[in-house]
Order: sequence, then structure tokens, then C-alpha cells
Amino acid sequence: MAGYRPRGKFFEEFEVGLEIESQARTITDADIVNFAGLTWDTNPLHTDAEYAKTMPFGERIAHGMLGLSYAVGLAWQMGFMDGTVIAFTGLEWKFKGPTKIGDCRQNQSHARRGRRICRL
Repeated sequence: MAGYRPRGKFFEEFEVGLEIESQARTITDADIVNFAGLTWDTNPLHTDAEYAKTMPFGERIAHGMLGLSYAVGLAWQMGFMDGTVIAFTGLEWKFKGPTKIGDCRQNQSHARRGRRICRL
């Protein structure tokens, strides 16, 4: 496309110290039910309130991958990948705790260091 300019950024365009925050997303009961149906992960910790009451968290929690999926979607909405990402090749992720119904999730991205990228 002539004149097309992606709104995203390439690695070398990020300034060290840049901080970007996404909009917020609240996790709902419907999100968990729909994710269970989509993935066939019907673990009762996610789908059965009575069972979940007997478990350490004391209530139903969202699937870990549901939270991760929302994190990826929120990152996309931040705009810095638009037109600059062609493949998702890896991820390192650590869960810090459960995601519960009513929890609000938001991404915060920080550019901590820079590096040169060789282009072909």
C-alpha cells in the first residue's frame, strides 16, 4: 500500500524509559464460561462454584490462559504492535496470583533497555 505507515513501533524506535499503559478490562463470569466452552477446559475450579469453595482460593478463578489471552489483547490495543509484528515467536510469563471474577486487568509496558536490530 502506497503511503501506508504502521502506527506501531519497531524495537529500535522505543526510547528507554518509555512507559505505556493499556485500558482496563474486568473479568466476568461470562468470560470464564465462554473460555471454558472454547477451550474445553472445564476444570471445576473454573466452572463449579460449590467445588471451588472447597479449594484454597475459596471461589472460582479464571483460567490462567484466559488472563494471558487478555494481556495479549490489551497489548495489541495499546497500538505499538500494529503493522510491526508478523509472528509471535515466544513468551516468558509468571503468574503472580489467581484472577477472580470482578478483577480488573491492565497492561503496563516499560522500555528498560535498547539494542540494535539488523534488518535484511
